[in-house]
Amino acid sequence: MNSNNSFFSRNIPHTQRVRHIKVSDQTSGPRLNNEKLYKYSYAAEVLLDRAKGTAEESTGYRISTSVNVNLVWRNPSNKDEQLIKILMSDVKIENVNKRDDKRNIFLGSSAKSILGKDNLAALEKPLILHLNFGKVKSLYSYQKEHAVIRNIKRGLVSLFQLQLSSGRGEEEDVSGKCKVNYQSRQNQVTRIKELDSCKTADTGFTSHSKVLGVSSKSTSATVFTLEDGFIKSAHSEENHLLSLNVRQAIAAKIVSNPPLVDAVTSTQTLASLEAILEFLDFSDEEGLVLQERFLYACGFASHPNEEMLKALMGIRNGKISSNDIKESVVIIMGALVRKLCQKGGCELPAVVETKKLILEGPDSTEVESEIQMYLLSLKNALLPEAVPLLTKYSESGSGTISSISIAALQKYDVSLITKEVKKTLNRIYHQNHRVHEKTVRTAAADLIFSSNPTYMEVKNLMLSIGSLPHEMNKYMLSKVQDILHFEMPASKVVRQVMRNMIAYNYDRFSKVGSSSAFSGYITRDPDTTATYSLDILYSGSGILRRSNMDIMTFSKDTQLHASQPTG
Repeated sequence: MNSNNSFFSRNIPHTQRVRHIKVSDQTSGPRLNNEKLYKYSYAAEVLLDRAKGTAEESTGYRISTSVNVNLVWRNPSNKDEQLIKILMSDVKIENVNKRDDKRNIFLGSSAKSILGKDNLAALEKPLILHLNFGKVKSLYSYQKEHAVIRNIKRGLVSLFQLQLSSGRGEEEDVSGKCKVNYQSRQNQVTRIKELDSCKTADTGFTSHSKVLGVSSKSTSATVFTLEDGFIKSAHSEENHLLSLNVRQAIAAKIVSNPPLVDAVTSTQTLASLEAILEFLDFSDEEGLVLQERFLYACGFASHPNEEMLKALMGIRNGKISSNDIKESVVIIMGALVRKLCQKGGCELPAVVETKKLILEGPDSTEVESEIQMYLLSLKNALLPEAVPLLTKYSESGSGTISSISIAALQKYDVSLITKEVKKTLNRIYHQNHRVHEKTVRTAAADLIFSSNPTYMEVKNLMLSIGSLPHEMNKYMLSKVQDILHFEMPASKVVRQVMRNMIAYNYDRFSKVGSSSAFSGYITRDPDTTATYSLDILYSGSGILRRSNMDIMTFSKDTQLHASQPTG
């Protein structure tokens, strides 16, 4: 739970008379008296805790400062249009809750030592606020301010944005453009901000998959106390409850200490990328371990940018001492293309260039290892335009190339497995044009079963049982039984075919062997369901020919192909 509290109050001399005023008597926004200097004390707190923790157990910090506010200019023809000067001073940073000296990380420190001399100086420089009818129109500060300093100022400025009458509207502040609801009574105004409605250009990244994503519930309320037409005090509180979709009951702290190469790459910034590229020498055979770790870190990057893809393109075009590393570069480029396309970057120049490379790659070489490299890259990229190419190589390639191509097609959405693709898969399984390895034929059958098969497709698959090699017979029987037992999309069609005694009889379904195919649940709970499917195919002499496991995770009406170990 993340709680963010901001408040400020004005220091009033005891001799000053307080006039209570009604909001209904006021204009649309608060007005400053041009003969006064308004002095406030401002504090912003951030607390972090478990979902069911208490405020006393929370960890967090408080930034406090004195604030001077005065009027710089008022529009003669519109008294509600004002330029306001805001100046912060005496900045302090401390723990929200009291800590003993051993647990107090702020002990002996100052705002200068924490923020740095330049950042503190930037924070204490004045800023100008353009206010019109209580709405912030512009904020004038300094160009080269650190984002943290700018956001502290924006957070303070948001407390000066105020509507004096009740009603709903839309405002823009540090949270973005949000819907707000004002409720006014006497000298107090309450603002409720609907954080779920906020739209901002800079959004935090969670995951491309909803299964691994984060759900949030947020609230925001600000209470303003008014005096003499302006703000006497304001107290704002935001609460953010974050939970993992995959396991919403879990509240845990995760600590990771990755090695240097993984940590630098995982920051996913341009500076870290430049630093690691300067450090690694891909022409040096002795650096293979670090090169490999760098490439894997790129492949698993949660939200890569175009610069990372350009860097891999540059590495590929340069001197690489290891063929394995060269192949890994191209394969991982496919993974980056997929992630960049998922966030709308399919037309970026580097992505377009990489797509052209891997789509034209298989036909540009006769070296089998290079064809496999490009096909594996296409498997990672999952480009819709690659389906015809993968279909071609699933039928015309060698056993390994066909297996890679069919495995790639299995990762596509069912809507992309067209009639033409299924015709090819049926030709492969039934060996209409050429002889195929048993591993390729069973992979083709698996894809047919999982792609909304027709009655005739299922009937032909079942009629083949009995005339297949010994272990392949047993595998296909296990596959059919697993489909019936686990209630898969093809279950209904399989039951219809089984009403035909020619397709379903003792002679076909009494075949024995060691091969098998079965599925089951890893976990089933309200948040997540995880399943596994294990396929094992032996040769007639008892040698393992193929083993394949697919682990799927389902959450929030979304599925994730979590893992596919293959042997």
